[in-house]
Amino acid sequence: MDNSYSLTSQSWPTKVKIDTSITQHVLVPSLRMYGAWTIDTIISDRNEKKIASVSTDVKGAWAIKIQSNKTLEELTDFLALVRDPPRNMVSVPSLSHLLFGVTPTEVWFAMKRYDSHVNRSHSHMWRQIGVACIQFLSDLHRKHRKVYMDFRLENILVTGSTFVVADYEHVTSVRPELTSKSSCDNRWYFYARGAEPDMPLYSWRQDLVSLGYILVQLTAELPFFDDFVNVV
Repeated sequence: MDNSYSLTSQSWPTKVKIDTSITQHVLVPSLRMYGAWTIDTIISDRNEKKIASVSTDVKGAWAIKIQSNKTLEELTDFLALVRDPPRNMVSVPSLSHLLFGVTPTEVWFAMKRYDSHVNRSHSHMWRQIGVACIQFLSDLHRKHRKVYMDFRLENILVTGSTFVVADYEHVTSVRPELTSKSSCDNRWYFYARGAEPDMPLYSWRQDLVSLGYILVQLTAELPFFDDFVNVV
């Protein structure tokens, strides 16, 4: 794989195809393509972001994430991780022109499509899930000096007994702002995630506390919020 990714068009690898012909892909089926990928089905469409099942002449099950090109922050972080992947990151295409692209209004990037996200049916595998997530965090923290900040069951994907951590929208650097100096709304949210008053608002500690919540959610006998909602 060509590892010299850049988000300036002048220095992109020559194999990267910038597809500028795609508009209104939902309304015009014949244009439901992103680069070499043909959209088969839309898996998720919320908050102006889409996850689509796609196909091309490359074997395997694949998906792409599509979002507005007003910000390239997630794509930048994604490509940085691809250059030196943390353990248990999603698998990505090995060919540069299949990895990501830009249209006049959107950016997209591709990844392997997994069978499902983790749910309570995987509770008997909580140890494997915990190890996979800790290995991901160890590499993200130590090699990339980044924090994940988005542990949710739907962000841990599974095929068979293989677990990976997906969705890098909230990956960020540790910030010097202290929790006690943040706004009241932010402060209490992050306190619940393990933040300390005299420690940075975004920190590695919060990733570990959030992972703990996930493992409790998988294994605890008591119902959680979603269970209460379903009962009501």
